[in-house]
Parts: sequence; structure tokens; C-alpha cells
Amino acid sequence: MKSATLINSPGGFYTPKDLLHCAGAAKNHGLYLGQRQNIIIPDVSFKHSELQKLSGSIVSEDYYNHTNNIVCSHAAGGLGENNDWAYCNDTYLEILTQIHSSGKLKVNLCSREQSLFPIFSGQLNFITAEEEGYWHLVVNVSNQRQLLPFLFRSNQVHQVIKLIDDQYLPDALLDAEKIMALLSKQLIIEKQLPELELHARHPSDYEGFQQMKNGKFSLNIFSNHKIWDPIFISELCELSSKQGLERIYLTAGRSLLLKHIEENLCFEWQNLIGRHNITLRHSEQDLSWMVPAEKRELVHIKEKIIQRLHAGGLSFLGLYIALDPAEFECGAQIIINTHKQADKYTYQLFHKEDFDYRRCLFICDGIELSFEQLLDSLYSLRKMFFLHSSREKVVVMQALKASVDTEEEMYIYQCPNCLTQYHEAVGQPHIGIAAGTPFMQLPEAWACELCETNKKAFTRISSL
Repeated sequence: MKSATLINSPGGFYTPKDLLHCAGAAKNHGLYLGQRQNIIIPDVSFKHSELQKLSGSIVSEDYYNHTNNIVCSHAAGGLGENNDWAYCNDTYLEILTQIHSSGKLKVNLCSREQSLFPIFSGQLNFITAEEEGYWHLVVNVSNQRQLLPFLFRSNQVHQVIKLIDDQYLPDALLDAEKIMALLSKQLIIEKQLPELELHARHPSDYEGFQQMKNGKFSLNIFSNHKIWDPIFISELCELSSKQGLERIYLTAGRSLLLKHIEENLCFEWQNLIGRHNITLRHSEQDLSWMVPAEKRELVHIKEKIIQRLHAGGLSFLGLYIALDPAEFECGAQIIINTHKQADKYTYQLFHKEDFDYRRCLFICDGIELSFEQLLDSLYSLRKMFFLHSSREKVVVMQALKASVDTEEEMYIYQCPNCLTQYHEAVGQPHIGIAAGTPFMQLPEAWACELCETNKKAFTRISSL
């Protein structure tokens, strides 16, 4: 693509009106779905008149010089067995409205209860804690996950992002130890947890119509890495508006998802899909691939591999394969990286330890492989997956340990209303709070002695 536009909507959802503007800009070119819930329009300027009509939260940028979108698993809410408190309580939406960062960092807001979105594909990965209202933070440094020992309240997430974003230049290497020290000094951290439990989730794409928990239906439409027809997108938007559907979701670069369709109106969607000759039953091999659809050479390589694998009649059910992903932590168990010299490709091949996305380690299976060697290796990995892979019920991530200096440093906290201060070094012995008691260890019912302001409103102002 000589020129292209990338459109970011934080959280990956669009109103029918906004998506209709995108289709209008893509009228003569079509559009692709990006890997971070965004839209890519080839050969169109981001200053196109239709794109100037987008809502204020949606950003239209140069594809080759853009900021990062915020990936959010809100779209997975209500699907299958997903029990996501952040979706049920509208916490995702509250956090998204509070975030005003520059987009230098790749941020994920994900529930660990779902399998539709990869939860570690960002640099900052906020993952729902078991306790409602709190989030773990996993920092991705050079494809190494590092879990911080802190639990952040939902209303602190935007502060965490801003503090870290202000400290780092684009593409700078994050330092989890420095981030941990920064956050411990700037925020009131009430809870710490030394580990994160990740339960096994059966992967599902929810393709086609699926009944939701509320009795209504979702519709998930895949393009199989093909360009989307703007006419179809326009008619999809018009039908969404007609049926009162307020949001159209983009999943992680793979599909368009609609939710809360009335059962008696599903036939209207069936008619739309039929008129445009769209399939809702892709093969397992089609759905197993993660490829940047706008990079057509990679799509051709994928199709060539699938054709050869299909000829062998082998099942790849349950395996996800990524081709030149922007991040290794894209949720795939197998990664293929390409290298082109002149007109010849060679390949690098990696797979996850135990083929389990919850594991951090990738194992190299070959470098500078020819196409035939790549196929042979994929056959071997497929056999290994079905014969030897195991999936433990729970995988436990251990958190970094806070430094001694961080743990021993004493702070002063101040009431925002009457300016009363709490000194950790002094405590409040007259009511049984010993000197040296950290603010975060004060009882939940503790409040300002003078005006009874809740401790959650207090602000850290200095260290002793």
C-alpha cells in the first residue's frame, strides 16, 4: 500500500453511524480489520471528508505513522460461559472514558474469563482480578511477561497508564522494576497479591449465530483475511440502526461482531449475509490463522500453506498459528516469521511451551527454513500437539517482589477536603494504629478523623 489510513476506536466498538462513515471513505477501495481492533483503509488519506465526521473518541491517522489502540475484551461479554464483572458493571466503558494517553503504549483491558481475545498482546496488560473492582497488571518486556504484585482499583487504571506513558518514549524498552517503584510512590495501593491464577479456557471464535446469556443472539462474521466490501458494511450499518443495535464490535483483527439481536430478527441478518455470499462456516484451518490481512503477500503465503496442509487431510483443531504477528504474545501457539531476500522466502518457526497460551516461553523449531521444511515442521508440531501437549487446569504466574526500599519507605497521605494528614511513620496510636503502619493496611472502614472522608479519596503527597 502506497498510502493508507488507520482508524482507532478505543475498545474496538463503533456506532453504526461511525462505521458507515468508514465505509463511505472506503467506497472505492474496501477495508481491512487490523490486529488491534482497528480499521485499515488502503489508498485513502486520513483527512478524507467522511473520516472528518467520526465521533470525537475515534482517531483517523496515517497507517505508517499512527498511535496504538486500546484492546478491550468488552466484545466477549455475554458470550458463552464468560462471567465478566467488568462487562456486567460497565467498568470497561468507565475506564475507556477516563483514558487520555498519547497512545505510545499498547494497552490491553481483558477479562481472564474469556478466550476470544489474547490477554497478553499489549505492553501493559490489565487483567481482571478475582475480586471485583480490581485489576492485575502484566508488563510485557521483550516478550517476557512480568506480573506486578499490586492490585489496582478500576478508577486507578487510567492513572497507571498516564504515569507510565509519561515516562517512556515511543518504542522504548519498559522496565518493570522501575514501573513498580514509580507506581508505589505515586499511587495509593491498597492490595497486593503475589500471584495470578490463569484457568484453562477452551478457545472459541463464536462464528455465526450464538445464543447469549440473556436469550438474544450474537452474530460474528469473519472475512477469512479478505478485503471487506464497503457496500456490505453500509448495509450492515443500516440494518443495525433499524434494529436498534448501538454497537458494532471489531474483534482482535479477525471479525465483525454484533450482539443482542432479537431471535425473530435473525432472519434479516441471514438475508443480508446470503445476498452478499458471505459464509458463516469457515474451516478450522481458516479460523486458526492470524495474519495481518492488509499485507497481501502474507495472506498468499497462508493460503499456500493451508492448501498443502489440507491436501494432507490433517486436523489442526485447537491450534492457532500466527504469520509475522506484530507481537509474539498474540494468543497463537505457533509463530511463523518470514524473511524475504530477493524473491525468495525463508521462515523461522516457534511454538509455545506445552502449546499453552498461558505459558510465557516460546521454543524455536527452526531458522532459515525452506517452504518444504516449514511444512514438515508444522506436521511435526501438529503431531506433538495431539500426542504430548497437556493443559493444566490452573497455571500460576508469580509476581515480582517489591524492593526492600519500596517496602520500608514511609509516606504521608492527605485528605483532599480538610487537608488532614496521615503519617505512616507516626500512625494513630490513640485509636490502636501503631507507628509504621502502611496506609494501604489501614482498615477498609478507616476514614479522616476530622471530616470522615473515606480513605480511598486520600492522596499521597510525599515520603519521609
